Amino acid sequence: MEAHAVTAGVWLSAKTGDGIELLTDTIADAVGFNYREEGGFMARERHFASLRSAVGFALIGAVVAEYLGANAGVGYRIQASESQLDTSGVFGGLAILMGLVFLVDTGIRAVQRRFINWKAPAL
Repeated sequence: MEAHAVTAGVWLSAKTGDGIELLTDTIADAVGFNYREEGGFMARERHFASLRSAVGFALIGAVVAEYLGANAGVGYRIQASESQLDTSGVFGGLAILMGLVFLVDTGIRAVQRRFINWKAPAL
């Protein structure tokens, strides 16, 4: 999780309304709202990094579930090949799984490049 440092307080006046604009800008900045872009919200790097990690763990979870208790699927084929001492079948199943993860990750990266316009300058 990313920590945000608060550098200044936001003071509000119920009587005069002072500070409302500063509060609105502070909240908009915290959630990634960009006034300059059409649609307002821009996806941040951390959202896509989290999505990529979550998809990887989801695929691993699905294959483990197939391995343990299914009658079909990549995990089942890996388990069946393992029980028959078929090394090429095990590695074939792993290659299919790696290819699937590669395609999904490449798709997420393509969406990420489309929606994230700003990149940090190289040091």
